[in-house]
Amino acid sequence: MIKVLIAEDEILARVGIRQIIDWNAMGLTLLDDAKDGQEALQMIDLQHPDIILLDLNLPKIHGLEILKYIAQKKLTCKVIVITCNEEFQTIKTAASLGAFEYLRKFDLSSDEILRVIRKCMYSLNNPSNLQNAPLLPFWSELNYNDLLNAQENRIFSFCSQYKTIVCILPQIGGKQNIHRVETISRNFFEDRRVSCQNIIKGNHCSYFMLTECQPDSFYESWKHLLDRAFSLPVYIGISDGSITTVSQIHEHVILSEQILTSCYYGHTMHIQKFNNRFSYNQNTQCINQLFSLLRKNIYAFQEEKIQESFQELFNCILKNPYFPVSILRRYFMDILGIYSGVARSLGCVIEDVRVNGENTHYQTILMMSNMHLIQQWFFDFHKAFMQRFWVEYKCSQSDIIQKAVAYVRNNLHSPVQLHSAAKEIGISETHLSTVFKKEMKINFISFVNMEKVNAAKPLLKAGMKVAEVSDLLGYEDSSYFSKVFKRYAGVSPADFR
Repeated sequence: MIKVLIAEDEILARVGIRQIIDWNAMGLTLLDDAKDGQEALQMIDLQHPDIILLDLNLPKIHGLEILKYIAQKKLTCKVIVITCNEEFQTIKTAASLGAFEYLRKFDLSSDEILRVIRKCMYSLNNPSNLQNAPLLPFWSELNYNDLLNAQENRIFSFCSQYKTIVCILPQIGGKQNIHRVETISRNFFEDRRVSCQNIIKGNHCSYFMLTECQPDSFYESWKHLLDRAFSLPVYIGISDGSITTVSQIHEHVILSEQILTSCYYGHTMHIQKFNNRFSYNQNTQCINQLFSLLRKNIYAFQEEKIQESFQELFNCILKNPYFPVSILRRYFMDILGIYSGVARSLGCVIEDVRVNGENTHYQTILMMSNMHLIQQWFFDFHKAFMQRFWVEYKCSQSDIIQKAVAYVRNNLHSPVQLHSAAKEIGISETHLSTVFKKEMKINFISFVNMEKVNAAKPLLKAGMKVAEVSDLLGYEDSSYFSKVFKRYAGVSPADFR
């Protein structure tokens, strides 16, 4: 059995470390804890632990002195430093004295301890491979802000040179999915004993800076693991080269990020290496003309022309590859801005429209990373927009339609007839029927039934019986109401409820 010693002066920390993983299940024996440096040295001499979890700030004898003692005695135990002291010089000194790895006390997790313990066990069981062990630390995280502040001492503290930067792009981003990418990747690197800096930069992509170039099979295996975790293929952008300065990190990050554009354009190559920046044919004049035409058609509610404009706009973009994603996103935001302006002109808001149950349209477009998916989303959004605001638009264009619609909506709980609406408006029944059919593309009675069905849905959801809803909406026969409901809703009122 491998023996483990916890050297920690804080009782809560000791209890937490003991409880955070199942030591027995891993084939490990926990020795009695050492509460100070003096007890730690005694336990080392008497019990000969194989793994030591060492707090540097121990009373009586400091943790660095214990590391010196272990080095002088040439003991083979593995020391994992657990500390809240993250000063570069302290960590560097601990590493130079033989610390196997260090963990931060404040964000310690079971996954983190398991990772390092398994690494120690591997090292103890495979002493002949120690010369091939990765540099300390096995894995570290680097915030992109550190690059912006050019903290080269910290960035290159454990490795003077990196060879590769990798950008991993799941087609559906977000904090949770990026965390999944990093967790899967961390375990993948651990199994292959690959050193890595995980660069944290937003919630859209995950970046990894590797100490060595890797063969194609490495990236294919990596992608295979990630593909299994996501419903859509994951994209991987790779930029190889000597990286010894912060400016070179910036350049290679930019190169690897070009995988975003490849994904945006729906390229079938999901693993790509980039040695140069993309060049693109800037055909903004064509796009701007189509954009202006699209705006005109949306404000005029020209259904067919809007779809044609959308198709031409996306065709123009797809025929001119490698437009920067930031430019394309700005175009898409502007398109949503047009729809928002139309909604406001009708006294409504764009959030009244729902696509797949969601109404956070701007956020949705920013999170999407595939042109074909975005194109389909815009078609779905436009269809929902027209359905939601078609009546309001026609009311704004015609006093007769406005009055007729108002009459229908004000009398949904009574039988509504064409002649009664015409009388209320002050025009002939024939004229109202003709104008309504021409403007609304639907006859008057069909519109009445649609409005009644829409009014019935929340009542049924609230638990009212079919007969009660039928009576409330002015139908004399609940069977007839059920037939009308099924015709317009696609299901019977009972099934809908």
